[in-house]
Parts: sequence; structure tokens; C-alpha cells
Amino acid sequence: MDYREFFESAKNFTCLWCWKRLNTGILQTYYTLMQIIVWTKNAGKIAAVQKSIDEYEILRGSGLHSCDVDSGLAAQPIGLEMIVYGAKNRAFSAYSSGKYDLAFGIESGIFSVPYTKSGYMDTSCCVIYDGSNYHIGFSSCFEYPKKMIESIMN
Repeated sequence: MDYREFFESAKNFTCLWCWKRLNTGILQTYYTLMQIIVWTKNAGKIAAVQKSIDEYEILRGSGLHSCDVDSGLAAQPIGLEMIVYGAKNRAFSAYSSGKYDLAFGIESGIFSVPYTKSGYMDTSCCVIYDGSNYHIGFSSCFEYPKKMIESIMN
């Protein structure tokens, strides 16, 4: 698989969708095994990154590391700006913590959406940081029941 095919097929995965934004010159230097870190101890998030890595020959066999850090946000971020900020903060902190080629920061939260029953939807933001650029992708959104939103907001 060459990098153009990789970019096209990566659109199907939240974590790797943002790969298409990487400079192809940078990507071409990564044909050796990379060291990748995800800044979380959440087993589901680690599994999502591992599944994405295993799916692509260009990444397969790369070392995946994880560690935990405070994102600097509330347990349930509210607003797209805060969700992206948390993911960027995690990716930057992860990259800065050692000698890694790529760092993933994943943050979930709710944001205001007009015409929904509760007024809010949940999404996850994945940021991949390569030491120079941030590459941002989002998951699909879903709506929580109104009572859950009320408990989050109070």
C-alpha cells in the first residue's frame, strides 16, 4: 500500500482520518517502525489506536505506548473548543514526554447542537501530533438522553 492509498483508506477510522493532512514528505520518512504514544490509560481508547495501527501496513509493528496525564479539563468537557483543546494538550504532552514519532490525544465531550432533544451531542476528538503539526479528526456524534445532560450540567 502506498501513502496515497493509505490516506484514502484512513478516512474510515476516526484516529487515522487526520493522517491525510500529514505532509507526504514527513510520511515517507516513516516507513521504518515508529514509536507511537497515546496519552491515556483508557483501555477503549488504547484499543482503538492499536486497531488503527494494525490495520495499516505502514504502521503495523510500531511500538504503542500509553501513559496517563490530566488533560487540564473537567471530567466531562463541554464545548468543541474545550474538547479539541483537551485532545491537543494530551497529544502535545505525550509527544513531549519522550522520543516518539507520533502522539495521539483523544478527548470526548459534549457540545451544543440546535434542534436536538437535549440541546447537546457527544463526540470524540483525536489529535495526532508529529512534532510540527496537529492533525485533527472527529468521531460521529450522538445525543445523550436529556436527564443525563441535566446531570452533567448540574
